[in-house]
Amino acid sequence: EFQDVIMTSASTSDSGAFVYIYGNSGANDVSFSGTTFEHGYANYDGGCVKATYSTVLMDRDTKFTSCTAGYNGGSVMFEYGTLTVEDTSFFSSKTTYYHGGGIYLQSSTVQIKTTEFESCSAANRGGALYLSSSTLELIASNFTSTGASVYGGGYYASSSSVVMLS
Repeated sequence: EFQDVIMTSASTSDSGAFVYIYGNSGANDVSFSGTTFEHGYANYDGGCVKATYSTVLMDRDTKFTSCTAGYNGGSVMFEYGTLTVEDTSFFSSKTTYYHGGGIYLQSSTVQIKTTEFESCSAANRGGALYLSSSTLELIASNFTSTGASVYGGGYYASSSSVVMLS
């Protein structure tokens, strides 16, 4: 568990500049509460966090600021698990080449609630969010000044289910 942790200025030639989680069929349960990520850079995926085969909670004013991924998931790349994001903010996160300026989701079940995406951008699809073969429940969240060069300035969904609630 990461609680009230501040992480500033990290980079990696691969993925997940600050945190890289690789579980085995849900073996890893990780939570980020009141955690701050600033100035993370990953050459490939997940500018700050990459998680695979995990259950992850991000809540209580967790912040991602100025995170960049070369490929997918400017702040977060999440695959094959369950992700809950609540009371979290993504500001000025981006991808250099591909998708999901804020979060990239692949084959996952996700709930995003009362979360802010501001000034997030993707070089291709999904300025704030990119979903592929995922299920998303989006509740009372805001997208401000997000953009993508090709499709989905706010979010892009491919073979996914999205439910929006106010």
